[in-house]
Amino acid sequence: MDIYKFPFDVQQCNLTFKSMVHSNEALRLYHVLDSRETTEWAREMMHTQYEWLFMNMDVTNKTVMNVNFGPQDVIVFSIKMRRRSILYSANFLLPILFFLCLDLSSFLISDRGGEKLGFKITVLLAVTVMQLILNEILPSSSNSVPLIAVYCIGMFTLMLLSLLETILVMYLIQKDSVDLDRERRHDCRLSAGSKRHSSYEHGVISSGTMGGAAAYLRLNQ
Repeated sequence: MDIYKFPFDVQQCNLTFKSMVHSNEALRLYHVLDSRETTEWAREMMHTQYEWLFMNMDVTNKTVMNVNFGPQDVIVFSIKMRRRSILYSANFLLPILFFLCLDLSSFLISDRGGEKLGFKITVLLAVTVMQLILNEILPSSSNSVPLIAVYCIGMFTLMLLSLLETILVMYLIQKDSVDLDRERRHDCRLSAGSKRHSSYEHGVISSGTMGGAAAYLRLNQ
């Protein structure tokens, strides 16, 4: 089964009919209705189609060689059906796209607090749950990675990069705030030391001035 375009894939099933014990001389196989009439008859008979939507049915008549019986008639019915994708789009593709929009809208949240980081982690966990659901609904008989898995991994990668960017920005903001606090403390210490030094000099000058005035008074007396 080729599910590369899941859930927009089209599958074809071949039903082959031939005799296993009779040759063409004893049994001849041929189809009465052509492909168009067979398709119309099949659509009238199929009342419920569930997940699959019937498209058409091709009928071909072939002749194959058998070792024991020689040439034999073979009738091949090729049934082509398309998967109904509306439910997968509404229940899986659109929610992941909405999660990406929520993740992008988180850039409007301030980086100062931890709300932005918690919000991004919650959205990333929601996408992880959607990946687990996708792993359950995908058939395991495909040899190629479906596009829907690439889509989901791409969205997860974008959100992961956004989360890493938020962590880096918060780290830089915190580091910058720590450096600013250190500079403020250093400036406060310098200003306090300069005030003490100026007050000491002012006290010394005042003492010298008063001592000089007292000596001058004694000399005048």
